[in-house]
Amino acid sequence: MVDTSMGKDEACLYLKIGLLCTQSCPKNQPSMSDAMKIVLGKPEDSTMYRNTTSSHATMTFTSITER
Repeated sequence: MVDTSMGKDEACLYLKIGLLCTQSCPKNQPSMSDAMKIVLGKPEDSTMYRNTTSSHATMTFTSITER
């Protein structure tokens, strides 16, 4: 369920953050402060999340933000 007042880009951003935060390997999960920086649009380093892949999925995230 998605809030209908939320735009597609914002919904995708929150989904990506959720996926980053629930990775099976804790070392690949962002810290809470890093996750909040992304939510607030203030990531210090756009390469903070380097090519993270899951052995159980076919998704690859090279960056949480699209440019």
